[in-house]
Amino acid sequence: MMKTPKPNPASSDDKDVLFGDYDEYAKILRTWFVAYRIGGPLLLVSNHAIRTRITTSGWCRWIALAFLTGVGFQVLLTIANKTALWGCYRAARQPRLIERPIYRAAQWFAYTLWVDLLIDVLSLLAFSWATYKGFEVLTS
Repeated sequence: MMKTPKPNPASSDDKDVLFGDYDEYAKILRTWFVAYRIGGPLLLVSNHAIRTRITTSGWCRWIALAFLTGVGFQVLLTIANKTALWGCYRAARQPRLIERPIYRAAQWFAYTLWVDLLIDVLSLLAFSWATYKGFEVLTS
């Protein structure tokens, strides 16, 4: 069995490949979140019998709030990333700006993974709880 060579962190070719892989996974995750935040609530309200069970259960508002919370997290993350990357772009075009605190903060945010990871996990938890509660209501 042939082993795949480990990427060399110093190689720019490997960095491009690794970023391409990261970018692809990020797109896949965003696509799943978009599909889920549309499909989950749509499933719960499009069928009359399901909608009736959910609305009469007493959990309807909490389920809706959980879906909206997950969506809200993703929208806020997108706005924050968009703004940070704009700051990085602007500082790259005008290097003197990088000394300003707002551009240093933008660069820090753009290159910090844990914020994205935290928001993605919180979104996943909100969507998962809403799904679990919806199934619990439907199967009780």
